[in-house]
Amino acid sequence: MNTLISSTAERNRAESIIHHAGLDRYVLQRILIDEPGFGIAPKIYHSRLRGNLAFIPGGLWLDADSAVGFNAYANSFYASYWGRFTDLPEVELCGRVRGRAYIRVFRVASPHSLQEIGNYLVGRANSETFQPFHIALPMRSLATETGSEGRIFFDIASKEECEITDLCYASRIAPPNEIGLSIGICTYRKEEQLLTNLENLERFLDRGGHRFVERLFVVNNTGAPFESRAIAAVLERCPQMTAIEQRNLGGAGGFTRSLLESLRRSGSTHHIMIDDDVFLDPAAIEKTASFLMYANRDLVVGGQMMNLREPHMLYEGGAKLGKNGILERVGVNIDCASPGAIGFYDRYHQIDYNAWWFCAIPKRHVEAIGLPLNIFIRGDDFEYGTRLAEQGVQTISLPGVYVWHEPFEQKTAAWLEYYNMRNRMIFCAVHSAKSGFAQLDREFYQDFCDGVLSEGDYEKLAATLLGMADFLAGPDRFFRLDAEDNHNAIRALLAAVRKEIGMMSTGAGYRALVAALGERLPEIADGIAAASAAQPLDPLQIRAMPGRNALSDWQALTEAVMEAFERRLQEADAQWASDGFDHVTIADWESVFARAPQTA
Repeated sequence: MNTLISSTAERNRAESIIHHAGLDRYVLQRILIDEPGFGIAPKIYHSRLRGNLAFIPGGLWLDADSAVGFNAYANSFYASYWGRFTDLPEVELCGRVRGRAYIRVFRVASPHSLQEIGNYLVGRANSETFQPFHIALPMRSLATETGSEGRIFFDIASKEECEITDLCYASRIAPPNEIGLSIGICTYRKEEQLLTNLENLERFLDRGGHRFVERLFVVNNTGAPFESRAIAAVLERCPQMTAIEQRNLGGAGGFTRSLLESLRRSGSTHHIMIDDDVFLDPAAIEKTASFLMYANRDLVVGGQMMNLREPHMLYEGGAKLGKNGILERVGVNIDCASPGAIGFYDRYHQIDYNAWWFCAIPKRHVEAIGLPLNIFIRGDDFEYGTRLAEQGVQTISLPGVYVWHEPFEQKTAAWLEYYNMRNRMIFCAVHSAKSGFAQLDREFYQDFCDGVLSEGDYEKLAATLLGMADFLAGPDRFFRLDAEDNHNAIRALLAAVRKEIGMMSTGAGYRALVAALGERLPEIADGIAAASAAQPLDPLQIRAMPGRNALSDWQALTEAVMEAFERRLQEADAQWASDGFDHVTIADWESVFARAPQTA
């Protein structure tokens, strides 16, 4: 469970965070009108149905006989999640109105099951003052049936000119959990995107967000002060924000540093990891806090990823993990501007993990499971999510909580394959006993490498083979490496190989790779010789002298690594399963942060 409120002072503090005095209710979810994201994806918030409307502070003005619809991704109330993970029996649609309007409320629990809950007249004719209204809605369409909660939305139709403000879903019941948030942003040379997010966060904190967020740690992996004077100015103005400079330890090192600082310097219950290059609507923080205040169990609450290239499209709402550590995205390519498409979330969808573009982690489990693995990038989030799941902490991806991020198809650097390969293999090994994950077999890797060879992408192949070799060399060698030094060495090695793509003969880059693989797997040299001797020579390929042609050399090298994979896998798996979490304590990570790199 979350931290239950144990004293009157704590209860008063927690209740005051989300209590709306004008409505005399506890706000579960504000209706978002003119938020930062409205400028890039307006239809995920609301749509004009007819007539004229305009923004006013905190709400909307509607001309006579005008209507606006909130059957939208950002403003639906997902009872399918609230009904499952909280104990609230009902929710109220609340607000304040000057003039009169009809509010029609609907529920959709499954495809083609649109149910009108009611059509409610609110306000007074020709009123010059705002009148509060409260519309009580049962959490479920069938009181005893889980799965009947569905999704709730509403339309507003003005009976006369009117203004409506403070729209929200709310409750009479005070929150049972005391929740405080800290935020960690890991950044590396993306100051333009970071500045936009920090400015949005500053406005959010100034307008009441400080009630939810205690501290915000910005970990700068460049190891130097920010170049942007504007970023420095925001950090200086905002007392909740702290910049931390450290060398480049990847996302794993940056996010872990922010979590460690939160453990030391913040009394928050949860820590939210946020990528530096997202476009953040800070309302996500508010929604997350409110949900956690009512959650009936400990949860990791993740935000969903919208596609920054197509801002109305949901790219991913969390993911499931296959038994070999292969990811299967959930909620893929949903058009959130389409009321029909967002019906995907009329029902709850289970996931295994949520990426750290936006993810709130309960801090109280860190002592039991340790800090994230020092694996630089790629996989730190789903590994840690799996460790939390093994501790009994479920992850959900909460619809209506979201950030915008570049789609990952845009991130195609070959060196990423090194981390994809190495870290997935580490993941399967360390979680084999408790969660039943297992390595992919040689046939899979052979087919993968053959496909890369057929494309002539020797750099990608080199990255893949290096990733396999670093796993097979075992955890003792891995933990002696410095993450930044290793990253720089891998990048340099792959850059040398890249120069030889398209060449008829292998050269210095290939030889450096063979040496690096031999340092990890000493049997590689003999394996190459054996594979070369066994290869039938195609006369059409023997054109580059001296020596064999490049394709034959790469085929021999690949075969040698595959042979090493087959011989070493069982022992390496056992070593990682036994020792993989030996270096995840606070002291371990403090030594990493204090260590000086060996390369420039």
